Amino acid sequence: MKIGLIGGTGDIGEGLALRWGLNTEHALLIGSRKADKARERAEEFARKLEIAGRKAKSGITGGTNEDVVKDSEIVVLCVEAPYVVATLRELLGVLSPDKIVVTPAVSMVRKGGVFLYAPPPDGSMAVQLARVLPEAIPLVSAFHTVPAHKLADLSATLDQDVVVLGDMKDAKERIMGLVAEIDGLHPIDGGPLVTSSLVESITPLLINLAIVNKRKNLAIKFV
Repeated sequence: MKIGLIGGTGDIGEGLALRWGLNTEHALLIGSRKADKARERAEEFARKLEIAGRKAKSGITGGTNEDVVKDSEIVVLCVEAPYVVATLRELLGVLSPDKIVVTPAVSMVRKGGVFLYAPPPDGSMAVQLARVLPEAIPLVSAFHTVPAHKLADLSATLDQDVVVLGDMKDAKERIMGLVAEIDGLHPIDGGPLVTSSLVESITPLLINLAIVNKRKNLAIKFV
C-alpha cells in the first residue's frame, strides 16, 4: 500500500512515517509544497529508522503534495487546521474515489492560557472537509488524540486508543487496520463522521490537562 502524508514534514507526519516505517511494508510518501523540503525530510526519517535498527521496507520518499496524492492510495492530511481546507481544495484535481482521505485536524484557539475547541460552522473539521470533497471520495477522521511528539519518539512506548470515524464502512475499516499496525495504538469505531466533533474536542482537553498538571503526551484509553 502507498500512504501519502500531505504536509508530512511536520510532527504528526514524522510520527506516522516513522511508526508505519518501523512495522509495515507500506511505501511512505512525504508531501510538501516544496519538493526539496519533502525529500530532505524523507531522507531524515529514513536515517532515524536506520539508527533505530530498522529500515522502511518499501522506502520513504518525498515530493510535492500533488505528486504524492497522485501516487497514494491513502492520503493523510497532516496540515494544520487553519490551512487544511485550502490545501484540500488545491488537491481536488488529483483526488479520486479509489483513494481514502484521512483527517486528524482539530480547530482550536488559545485564550487566557488555555486551549479552547473552536469548531467551524459545519460543526467539526471533518464535516467541513467532507463538504469540500466529492461524495464519492471516502473521508475518515482519526488520530486526533495521539500526541505527535511521542509518536515521533521511537524510544517511547505507546498504549492508547484511537477513535476512527467515517460514513463509508470499508474505508473506515481499512484505516482502523492501519492504526492497528502501529504498536500500542488500538483502533475503536467511533461511528459516523458527523460525530467527529466529540472526538476533536478531546484534543484541547488533553493539552489543557497536560499544562495544568505538568504532564506530557497525554492520550486516551477507554476502560
